[in-house]
Amino acid sequence: MCKTPKICPTCGNKKPLTRHHIYPCQWYHGAGPTYKLCRDCHSELERYIPHKWVLTTRECMDIFQSFINLKKAVLKCQNF
Repeated sequence: MCKTPKICPTCGNKKPLTRHHIYPCQWYHGAGPTYKLCRDCHSELERYIPHKWVLTTRECMDIFQSFINLKKAVLKCQNF
């Protein structure tokens, strides 16, 4: 985790950022892309991921993109 607060790209808050592995480490062992999020958004995103079965990389990316699009839409509405 970064110690210096940065702006979270999903919620806009100034907080330390963490790295989210788009392809869960439990299945893909840290391989694949990562995305920086604040701890709150990271935890929220983790709740969106079903952990009962192995997801394909496409399913992982779809879940990630859906979450990011939802958070950006909410952020946009809050800024009006």
